Amino acid sequence: DEPTRARLLNMLGVNYDILEQYDEALKFYRRCLSLQRSQEDTDAISRVLGNIGVVYSRVGDEARALRHLQEAIQLGQQSNTETGRLARHTLNAAISLHRLNRCEEATATLDIAERYARHAGHTHTLAYILVNRSDFLLKSGARDAALEALQAAMVTSTKLPNLRSMLHYKIGCLLRASDCPAAIAIVQGG
Repeated sequence: DEPTRARLLNMLGVNYDILEQYDEALKFYRRCLSLQRSQEDTDAISRVLGNIGVVYSRVGDEARALRHLQEAIQLGQQSNTETGRLARHTLNAAISLHRLNRCEEATATLDIAERYARHAGHTHTLAYILVNRSDFLLKSGARDAALEALQAAMVTSTKLPNLRSMLHYKIGCLLRASDCPAAIAIVQGG
């Protein structure tokens, strides 16, 4: 049936994305999107638009990524899209905005993503939002606020070992220049 076929096409797109075969991923996502549009499945359309946006971001086409992500968010808000997925779409849109040097919009969009993630109870997404908030703050020169965001992400990510390793590294790098003993303790997991 058509809904199953669309789900399978989306899964193929995800697998090609993981394999970093982005042209193939986009091919399957577009076929999936076409089926979902014909079925008028707004939630599924939002999901695949988000996936397409991520792929465009991976290949550096942030303007195209942002268009797809904004459409995914808009459709998601109109349907019963799970709030955690809206948080991820909104986080990805914030990243694209930031890469396009639209920093104020990026920060405001990240605030919205954080509200969605907290509402949904998605600690994994929330931790990544906080990591990106730290990156945004660090780029603007707000080192202390960036460190606070990383530390909040560390608290949020207690059950996410892969993310915690990256956070230890980022915090260590941030502290390295000013507080060497604290940096070493954090990197060692202390």
